[in-house]
Amino acid sequence: MDVFTRRTGDRARAFAQPILLALCSMTCFGQIPKITGVVSAASFNSYQVASGAYVSIFGSNLADQTYQSPDANYKTKLGSTEVLVCETSPPTPAARGVLGGTCSAAVVQYASPGQINVVLPSLSSGQKFIVARVNGLLDADAEAFNPTGKAFTANVLSFSPAPFLAGRDCPIDSVPASGGGPRWTGVNQNCGIFPQEPIPGPPSGPLIHPSRANRGIVTDLSGKLIWSGNPARLGQFYTVWLTGLGKITNGISAPINVGVADVPAYGYPNPTVGSFRVTYTGAVPQFPGLYQINFQVPLEIGTGPLGYGAWPCGDYSWELSLNVIQGSGFASQSASILDFPLVIRNGDVACKP
Repeated sequence: MDVFTRRTGDRARAFAQPILLALCSMTCFGQIPKITGVVSAASFNSYQVASGAYVSIFGSNLADQTYQSPDANYKTKLGSTEVLVCETSPPTPAARGVLGGTCSAAVVQYASPGQINVVLPSLSSGQKFIVARVNGLLDADAEAFNPTGKAFTANVLSFSPAPFLAGRDCPIDSVPASGGGPRWTGVNQNCGIFPQEPIPGPPSGPLIHPSRANRGIVTDLSGKLIWSGNPARLGQFYTVWLTGLGKITNGISAPINVGVADVPAYGYPNPTVGSFRVTYTGAVPQFPGLYQINFQVPLEIGTGPLGYGAWPCGDYSWELSLNVIQGSGFASQSASILDFPLVIRNGDVACKP
């Protein structure tokens, strides 16, 4: 083979190699990503996706293997995976190697073939295009860009409080209020936290796992989770962990109210009986996208003008609901309601025989 032929062959291989690699990455390894859903990573609710918040992206071929950020110093690329958030239009195929002018990168905390967890950048509210890029390849919908845009769209709010969920837990009411009581016989057993509610309706037989209460990540001053095995006490301080509070300047981004009401699941009335006393609201510096609200459970919840009057005497447990509301008027956003276990000790409140 003469020199010209060799050089021509080299040029042909040099030209063909990137094409073959791209085709193989799309077909040999199945790495064209496909997004099928975008939700809050705390509540798994698509209506609580917020600027600067933790978000979970679901789909297929979202990574070539499973990656976990080794610390809270999240990067815009984890392993082979990147996530672009585009304000006005998805990136065209020509933007495969660079960010388009209207696109910014999210920081990636976790990536697997079926799920990516990211913290969104600071965004204006409205519809956004969410694009995955794996090994340099945009997802199939973004590659099929046309003037109407085909990338996955998600409505991003400026703020939307979303407490992280711990799972399902047993209700712990042991002394019913007048005119009410636990819905099912045998409900007062400590069955622990479950990821889902295993009983779709009232059981016909004995309750084995009567997991009904929706617990959030609420901790006491020692960092222990509040659940039926570690209920709260009147007058004590607690922290609820959440995302989606938006950009906080000078304290809070919008008015915050942590309300408490009777849990309606047991057939009691559901009046709002007051608010927890909020002592701090702010971002957690070590973890982007994470916020904490510190609050006190006031003694007045158990007695006085907030709704109950004197409670029964003795030691017993109660279920309250906790709800975080951010903003006011039409702009307000409400978090998922969490069931809040509370234990009353003899002498905590004024009581009646």
